[in-house]
Amino acid sequence: MKDAFMPWQLVALAGFGLLFGLVGCTTPPALEQAISPEAERADYPALLPADQLPTAMAEAPSGTDIANSLDARAASLRARAAALMLATP
Repeated sequence: MKDAFMPWQLVALAGFGLLFGLVGCTTPPALEQAISPEAERADYPALLPADQLPTAMAEAPSGTDIANSLDARAASLRARAAALMLATP
């Protein structure tokens, strides 16, 4: 009798059937209203050849600059905490 469904398997199967049945009854979103008429009538943007694409990127800060900035911020916060500790009775 190993081929028969166990009671929990029937419950799980019925639950999944109910879940998928309810999902199938939902109202789909109104996709035709997602794009404005002006956007539909707009021209496609001009495409540039690869050699005309901008290549200049903002220079990323170095690790030393980041570490110095964080050290300065930490020192500032420690000083502020010390001043608050002195001001608190």
